[in-house]
Amino acid sequence: MLDIEVFDSDRVSSTGKSILDALQNNNTPNIDLFVRESIQNSLDAADDSNNPFVSVEFNSGSFEANRFNRLLGRVETRLNEKYTGVHEYLSVSDMHTTGLTGPLTQSEAKSADKLGNWISLVYEINKTKSQEGAGGAWGYGKTIYYRLGSGTVLFYSRIKTDSGYENRLAISHVENDPENGILSGFTRIYKGLAWWGEKTDINRTRVVTDLAKIEEILDVFDMQPYEGDQTGTCIIMPYVKQDELLKHNRDIDPRQSSMMILTNTLKPPLKDGMPRA
Repeated sequence: MLDIEVFDSDRVSSTGKSILDALQNNNTPNIDLFVRESIQNSLDAADDSNNPFVSVEFNSGSFEANRFNRLLGRVETRLNEKYTGVHEYLSVSDMHTTGLTGPLTQSEAKSADKLGNWISLVYEINKTKSQEGAGGAWGYGKTIYYRLGSGTVLFYSRIKTDSGYENRLAISHVENDPENGILSGFTRIYKGLAWWGEKTDINRTRVVTDLAKIEEILDVFDMQPYEGDQTGTCIIMPYVKQDELLKHNRDIDPRQSSMMILTNTLKPPLKDGMPRA
């Protein structure tokens, strides 16, 4: 079971609504935006020292709702009321990349402009990237991950460090439902943002680095951690909404859509977990 951190700052204007609304008027089909954002972020993290090519895989599969809901602790009951039985998930994973590097918490960062890839993608949801030459957007572009499922996104990454390798995992959630959302009533001011990890203080969490815990969480989706000298990132979106995934695509020429890409590349998750390219 993971601990929850519900965003409740009244000094910051960011809310689940503002983040989700950022893409409301974007005419790009959701599936196209998802594919473009995922591939570009993987290319930006390319590890040229080990392999000149980046491997990106889009997978779909099923999972048992009660097993996943149990991981989220205090909101388990609310999730069980919304989801039972077997549901679908969508994931994207890469290899031959550096993974999501950088400090684990804002307090460990040397300055506000050196938060690193991990914090920028997982925690600074409303901030755009400043990496020179970067083509993706660790900001509103990445909100596409929260729009394709229930608003809950699991981030797992393995990076190389001076002392070896480090596994990182955290779960974040974005919603805009102050009446019936899984976060309604948790804070005085409803923001619709939350993260799960290991508890560090009252309503504060940090990333999970314990490999045994990470293996237990990934097993819900029949996945295993990276191993050996592998580094990379896997993003999992449970409770995929088919209507959101295919939104816009029914009205355009399918040859112009990334739907053609996913139709030909989506596959069940590998039984041994991450890609082994």
